[in-house]
Amino acid sequence: MKKLFFMMMLFFGLSVNAEAFEMTATLTADNVFALYVGNESGVSFVGSGNRWEQSRTFTFDADSEDYLYVAAWSDGAVAQGLIGEFVSDSGVILTDTSNWEVYLTDHDLDVYDPAPSEADIETDISMAMWEPIADSLDYGSSPWGSWCLAEISRDARWIWGSRLLGGSDYGEYQLFRTQVESSATPEPATMFLLGSGLIGLAGLGKRFKK
Repeated sequence: MKKLFFMMMLFFGLSVNAEAFEMTATLTADNVFALYVGNESGVSFVGSGNRWEQSRTFTFDADSEDYLYVAAWSDGAVAQGLIGEFVSDSGVILTDTSNWEVYLTDHDLDVYDPAPSEADIETDISMAMWEPIADSLDYGSSPWGSWCLAEISRDARWIWGSRLLGGSDYGEYQLFRTQVESSATPEPATMFLLGSGLIGLAGLGKRFKK
């Protein structure tokens, strides 16, 4: 039994304590967004987009203790919205009201302004007062529809850091975040491998008892 216990700890250790892994993000925002990955110690810029009707896809490395940060800004009609899907071997992260938080930065940006620098985001993180998502809408909701979201899961939701109408200053950028490890839902293949490993360990346990 001691050998079985050791093997189980080794199995779970290899499964849980993985370091860096590859992640693919597909997202868009109304109107402009910039994606970063990192934590309170520092962030790295991943990419940006400035057309809400066209989702963008990026592939980058992340760590299980990292956060995903998305700055969204410059909608002249309603507060800035975000929708996206983030996929890795560890699972899938979707924009929703449960796992994401937001910080209203009070910094004004226009559509054609450059994305906030890594230093800007790090400063915002150090001062942030994170709040729950204030509003959300289903995938495909009007006026955005679903034709521009073909590569994003239909389970993802548009999320906002302030109410859709009469929200915060329309010009400011809002900083959304979610933690990579705690927000990921395991993919079926990952669950299959985990189940197979447990079945194998159970078989070894029976052999040790004989």
